[in-house]
Amino acid sequence: MAITTEERRFLSLTKQEEALLKYLEKRQASMQEIAETLKRPRTSLYWPLTQLEKRNLVGYRLVGKRKRWYSRLSELPLRKKLGSLQSAAGDVRVVEGVESMRELWAAAFDRHPGERMTILEGNAAVYSVTEKTGIDFMLEGHKRAYERKIVIESILGEKVYADMAKQRVNPRIVKSLAQWNTWIGYVVPDEWIESDAMVLIFSDSVILADWTRERAILINTPEIVALLKSLCSVFQLIGRKVDIVSYVRSIASQHS
Repeated sequence: MAITTEERRFLSLTKQEEALLKYLEKRQASMQEIAETLKRPRTSLYWPLTQLEKRNLVGYRLVGKRKRWYSRLSELPLRKKLGSLQSAAGDVRVVEGVESMRELWAAAFDRHPGERMTILEGNAAVYSVTEKTGIDFMLEGHKRAYERKIVIESILGEKVYADMAKQRVNPRIVKSLAQWNTWIGYVVPDEWIESDAMVLIFSDSVILADWTRERAILINTPEIVALLKSLCSVFQLIGRKVDIVSYVRSIASQHS
C-alpha cells in the first residue's frame, strides 16, 4: 500500500520514517537488510524505527535471535476512499478537493435527518465557499438539509449580517434562505470569527472546512464534539439572536 501525501501529513512522518515504511510495505526485513537497501548506517535507523514501532506503524517477529521488521499499515483503517483518511481509532477523516468535500457534506446531512445542527461561519468563508466551489455547492447543501428537515442555527459575524441587507451576499443564497421556515442566527463581533474556515456541528460529529486549502476534516471524537458544542454555546449566549428567515424575506421585499 503506497503512502500518500495525505497519510504522510496526517501521520507527521519524517523523510526517514517514510522511507522505512515504504520499504517495509514491500517486504519484511532485518535491520541489516534495511540498512543495505536504503544505503544508510544501521545506527541512523534505530531512532526512526523505534518511533514507528511506538505508534504501532511497524512491528517485528523474532527469527532466531534476529528481528525481522514489517509494516503494520495494513492493520489500520488508513487507506482512504475518495481521498479521505481515517485515524486508527476511526474518529478522523480528512478529504481534499471540492468534490470530496461535497460528498462529505452530503453524507453528513443524510446521516442526521430531523436533527438540529449549528454552523460556525468564519467571515471570509461565507464568501470564499462560493468562490472556491461555485454557488451551487452552498445551494445544494441548503436543499439537502431542508429536505431532511434539519434545523439549522448559524453563528455569523456582524459584517456578513450587514452585507445581506446591502446585497453583497449572493442573492441566490438570500433567496434560498428565505424559503426556510426557521433559521436562527447569532451575530457576534467580526474579530471573533474573522477566518476562512467553517464548522458544521451535528449531534455526534463535526466537520471543519478550510476553504483556503480546499480541505475538510470530519471528527467523530466525542470529547472534541462536546468541546466545540460548548464553544458555540458561549457564542449563542453572548451573540445577538436574530431570525434569519424574517430578515432575508424583508430584504427581498425591499428589492422586489
